[in-house]
Amino acid sequence: TLVEHGGEHAVARTAHAAFRMLATMNPGGDFGKKELSPALRSRFTEIWASALDSRADVEAMLRLRLGQHAEHLAPHMLNARDALGLDLTVRDLAAWCDFARVAVASRVLSARAAYVHGACVAFLDAPGALPE
Repeated sequence: TLVEHGGEHAVARTAHAAFRMLATMNPGGDFGKKELSPALRSRFTEIWASALDSRADVEAMLRLRLGQHAEHLAPHMLNARDALGLDLTVRDLAAWCDFARVAVASRVLSARAAYVHGACVAFLDAPGALPE
């Protein structure tokens, strides 16, 4: 039951039987985030997901995100990141993938050009990605 107006004019709302709620949250230790209150936290089932650490896992994620027309770029993206010593997060790599996937699928750019332009987006947009 959800009370929308409060006071004497409270109206009870009941969710549809098929209603489901999914909530996600980064750990509270991340910059600017706080832990959920125990009252709210107890209403959810927590599932811990560890970070993608292995190169094989990250490459598999990149291949899926790149799609069939650009999946061959995944190992090259990781090779560039490693060779240049860049500190790209999974989120930065995902942005690179999204750019390349859309550019190649829509035939705006070749795979090679999408790789290069996407790299520029990822390298220049990611704070702290470029070595000092």
